[in-house]
Amino acid sequence: MQNLIPIAAGRDVNTREDVKAYFQAHGITVHGWAKRNQFSRNVVKELIYGRGKGHHGQSHHVAIALGMKLPPSEEAPDVMLPRHK
Repeated sequence: MQNLIPIAAGRDVNTREDVKAYFQAHGITVHGWAKRNQFSRNVVKELIYGRGKGHHGQSHHVAIALGMKLPPSEEAPDVMLPRHK
């Protein structure tokens, strides 16, 4: 997974406003970007308009592609934590 939209200068990740400004500056529609990158336009809209969090599944992948989340570190262990009783 990688960012498909560059990170705004001086930031670690893009904000919703950064993504909206990028789309507007480049004449990109949410629907067009989603279709071109094979994402659900509803998931993309939810993230851009603050209704989605990008924690799981396609929402997580879209958030990374938009630069709203950092890609997971390859060094991070893939371990399940024990459940608390």
